[in-house]
Amino acid sequence: MVNLSKKFGVEKSLLQLFLDQVSSDRTGGNGGITTFEVDELIEWMIPKPCGHELIRIGGSGDGAYLVPDDLSGIEACFSPGTNNYKYFEDTLATDFGIKSFMCDFTSSVEKFHTPLIKGMQSFEKKWLDVSASPDNLDINNWVAANSAPDTDLMLQIDIEGAEYRNLLHATDETLTRFRIIVIELHGLAYLSKEEFREGIFGPVIQKLSRHFTCVHAHPNNCCGVTVHGGAAVPSVFELTLLRNDRRRPGGERLELPNRLDVVNVDRLPPISLEGPWLKHADAEASLAQATENRLAWLEKQVTLLVDDKAKRVKRDELSDFLIRRCLPNANLARGKRTRQSAADKSVRTSEAFAGVRDSGRGIRTDKHASPWWSIDLGAVYELDGIVVYNRTRGKPLCARGLRVQASSDGEGWVQIARHRAKTSFGGHELLNGIGPFFVNCKKMKARYVRLVGAGETMLDLEDVEIYGSIASD
Repeated sequence: MVNLSKKFGVEKSLLQLFLDQVSSDRTGGNGGITTFEVDELIEWMIPKPCGHELIRIGGSGDGAYLVPDDLSGIEACFSPGTNNYKYFEDTLATDFGIKSFMCDFTSSVEKFHTPLIKGMQSFEKKWLDVSASPDNLDINNWVAANSAPDTDLMLQIDIEGAEYRNLLHATDETLTRFRIIVIELHGLAYLSKEEFREGIFGPVIQKLSRHFTCVHAHPNNCCGVTVHGGAAVPSVFELTLLRNDRRRPGGERLELPNRLDVVNVDRLPPISLEGPWLKHADAEASLAQATENRLAWLEKQVTLLVDDKAKRVKRDELSDFLIRRCLPNANLARGKRTRQSAADKSVRTSEAFAGVRDSGRGIRTDKHASPWWSIDLGAVYELDGIVVYNRTRGKPLCARGLRVQASSDGEGWVQIARHRAKTSFGGHELLNGIGPFFVNCKKMKARYVRLVGAGETMLDLEDVEIYGSIASD
């Protein structure tokens, strides 16, 4: 069982700090926190009109966000978790004259895709965290040291689950300095677990709700959705918050998705917000925009899979596969047990769980004769299609001649496809104009799928997606 408090680094001392900061209306006589219901936590994340038009900052790809057009007078943006991209901060500097203070221990200035803008941007190779360390920045000290006390600021925070402990650690004085907060929330698949609601997520939401309103929500399509309290909740959720004193009364009903929203991961279908999420939105306009986004994604997928002549895939053969691929969490490979013939030393075990690009490692074996990787789907399925993503920036030629096999019992294997082109195939990025390797399974019944390399080689792949429906008796 996962220890969620340890996973997200939220210790009892931080919860006590939360209790000291908030009013006593949510505390019990024993000093504990009363129950946070799933429905009320979802309610706070439902976007509401703010009286400002939303604008997109940071370009058209992942790492850009929608914010209210209320940037005049903001002195600086604080951005922990920049990775190697700072298009959001570049736009703030060039278009709005807003400085940015950035930090990320995993990056460095020489890795940035754009150089620092002199006088407008600074970077520290440190974590944002609550413990005292030469490698850490404390959010309260960081903000105080780099801004005048009477100015408004912006916070753009994407730190892979560390957002909870840092927001609990932030004082009200620090928190209310931010006019706008753009936050990527992680771990929402745990929302139905009491430990996550009571000890991590609920306290953070209560703290934010005292000063901020959610004005835009964008589901990151990287990790699917899970159902909590009757609502489909994205596992990773990007929210834009506006300080309550900056909201204007009235305003038109929202569109979710907004026409300026784009998908985070191109190879995965967009996630649409439905049901309670549209409480303050124009449901008809939202449905129209969501449908337009889904159709555009489907057309792109058809183009990727059909244009590679070596695959000889017909458009009508893609229908069941693409329709199923649009469903949230439809990838049968996610979270299933895998094995491989010999693990590369950078991979900890030869038996792991698929997911698989979530870890950034994908599938990699040592070089040897006929290396293989297999997955147990846990039950027999009628398979619609399999998509194999090559690691285009690694050793793409290793994938030439790749064989795809299936089995109902893990003993007898049937070859259902083989890559026969002289050039290799691509992944989530095209390789010489070629997309990923698509296998039309034609409703074949199988529980196990295996990939086998051709000859003396290695497997070096990004991901495998498998789609189908449970087989009938």
